Amino acid sequence: MDYPISVPSIGLVGGKFVDEDPLAGTPGSLIPSAWGNAVTDEVLNVVRAAALVPSEGDLSQLLKAIRIIGQAAAASYAVDEGVVNSYVALYTPALTTRINGRVLRFKAAHTNTDTCTFNEGLGLANLIGLGGASLQGGEIVAGGICTVVWNSTAFGAGAYVLLSCDSGAQQLTPGTKSRHGVTLAQLQNQGSQMFTANGSFVVPAGITKCFITLCGGGGGGAAYFDTTGGGGGGGGAGAGLKIPVAVTPGATIAVTVGSGGAGGPSVGAPGAAGGASSFGGLASAAGGGGGTSAGSGGGGGAGSAVNGAPGGIGQAYNAPSITSEQGGMGGASLFGGGGFGGIRQGATGATVGSGFGTGGGGGCRNVGALGRPGFVLVEWMQ
Repeated sequence: MDYPISVPSIGLVGGKFVDEDPLAGTPGSLIPSAWGNAVTDEVLNVVRAAALVPSEGDLSQLLKAIRIIGQAAAASYAVDEGVVNSYVALYTPALTTRINGRVLRFKAAHTNTDTCTFNEGLGLANLIGLGGASLQGGEIVAGGICTVVWNSTAFGAGAYVLLSCDSGAQQLTPGTKSRHGVTLAQLQNQGSQMFTANGSFVVPAGITKCFITLCGGGGGGAAYFDTTGGGGGGGGAGAGLKIPVAVTPGATIAVTVGSGGAGGPSVGAPGAAGGASSFGGLASAAGGGGGTSAGSGGGGGAGSAVNGAPGGIGQAYNAPSITSEQGGMGGASLFGGGGFGGIRQGATGATVGSGFGTGGGGGCRNVGALGRPGFVLVEWMQ
């Protein structure tokens, strides 16, 4: 809006209207109809924007319209007048109905400790979090500016959704993608359980996948063959693997831990195979084979086909060099080295391995060493 300076011959002086001066003989300014109508229309646009009906006799309508429009901008903010967990904020002008998507703000007088309601002058309504669930406490902080929005289908009969409150905790829907936020429940609902003996595993609530690490038992080393024969072969190592399995929340799953195979207990006796470890019927790891005994030196036990090393062969007795006779070394697993075979010189006995699922050493002029047992490790995260 401006003076009609572009309209010729209307008698503006200094760009403004002037009155007629009969004594001086100067005419007054003319008011063009187009300009007069434009001024009136511009004023009426403000009046109508405030939802007022234009009235020729009401000379305060423009002022009223400006106040209403100004209040409309400020009407989305009020100060909480309620009590803990029940927030009340009355707006000016008063709200007459709840409208989907309307955003309101209020300054909270109290920190919430549990579920909440909100009354904007139209009665109590549920106040929920962004995750679509009831508030739990700490999402609203005293003195914080809360921003809420009405959703007529939220929480069944409709609810105000807390979009934010400065300094307050934010409720989230549990993340399912790599760039989603995660909830505290998701972080807490993770863990592991180690089994070194048979047992059972109860799948935690909300868990549908577990990662299972298994190791079968190591095979036992064989005993020496005889006083003029070879040393016993070492036991083979058990399998070692880690795989994901699908599970059902609340299900109970049997866990079997493979035992270590016994060492050959007497002259010429082979070592026993290690036991298999399993997680129900979902995952299993075979045990290592036992060492054998022979006059030319016992054979090493077979290692598992999955990451299990075979046991070492026993060395034969050599009369000119009696120091050469010794038992085979136990097979190494993913979790440690196998046991050492016995040595004739110094009558050193065979030893067990240093980790889960390792094979026992073969005996020399003595019994074989037992294999180490396996284990089952269950890990989960929601």
